[in-house]
Amino acid sequence: MAHNPQRPHRNNQPGPRPALNFNAHGWRTWREAYDENNNGVNFRMEARADKGISFSSENGCFVNGNAQRFQLSVSIEIVHTAAFVLVNGEPQRIASMQLVFCGVNSGTPAREVEIYQNSKDGARARRRPVQLTDLPAGQVTKVTVPNLLFSRFTSNFPRLGTAPHPDQEYFRIHVRLTAVTEDGESHILYSMASASVIVKEERRAMSHKLHPPISFSRYFEDSWLQTHDEQQQLMTPYNIFIAANLGFEHAEEAGCYATNNSEHFQITVHIDNDNQLPAVFVCENGNLKRIAKTMLKICGIKEDNHADEVDVRQR
Repeated sequence: MAHNPQRPHRNNQPGPRPALNFNAHGWRTWREAYDENNNGVNFRMEARADKGISFSSENGCFVNGNAQRFQLSVSIEIVHTAAFVLVNGEPQRIASMQLVFCGVNSGTPAREVEIYQNSKDGARARRRPVQLTDLPAGQVTKVTVPNLLFSRFTSNFPRLGTAPHPDQEYFRIHVRLTAVTEDGESHILYSMASASVIVKEERRAMSHKLHPPISFSRYFEDSWLQTHDEQQQLMTPYNIFIAANLGFEHAEEAGCYATNNSEHFQITVHIDNDNQLPAVFVCENGNLKRIAKTMLKICGIKEDNHADEVDVRQR
């Protein structure tokens, strides 16, 4: 995914470090709101991440690192109190107002990335919408939400000189002011999006670094099928390199690696094809069958029973 986020404007004068600000976004999805007297309601909203996310000159964009917790501050100002929202040309009474936070993948905005919030006891819970019980007209309502963290890290790659790696992944934070009608449906009144952010894995204790990474070995080689190119020439098997680079820690007592079932983990797969042509046929029972599509399957297996698969799901 080729993406090159722009740096925030900076001049030569000393000043505070740039903060992650937000701009109005997705206005085509906004619904019109009205007060009790049928006056249109306009919203003025500002948002910023004032903790946990900072601009990195090395990466050329904003970075969320360290312990991954960040804080959002939102200000909302209205002239009239919203009472109705226009849905399919019909006014519907607003039962409640909410602030909703989520992350999105910059390359594929339709893919949302959940945002969690740590409680005082350190437990991680899905970030629920902030209920706005009162939005008085003519006043500025300020909301601060601390201890937020993304549900996963971006896929991070070393920069290529001064340019970002073409596969570098970025997130944006979306803040949405929504109206919930009496039928329970939610409608966007105003929304904002941040600049691009890289989310880096927190640095763990040095003792974890001393253990080798998880290694992957070939198995069931007798069951592998041979591939052939368009000229039906036998192909050299692919070289596959796999790394589990997030979400696993070495369990000293058990003498193996462990992952918490509530935590996400990441697997990176590199496939090298030394052949001049792509695979077109697969040989099964001595017969060549044309390949319709090639898929990469990731699953778990039990060590004492390789035929017993365990589902691995992506959130």
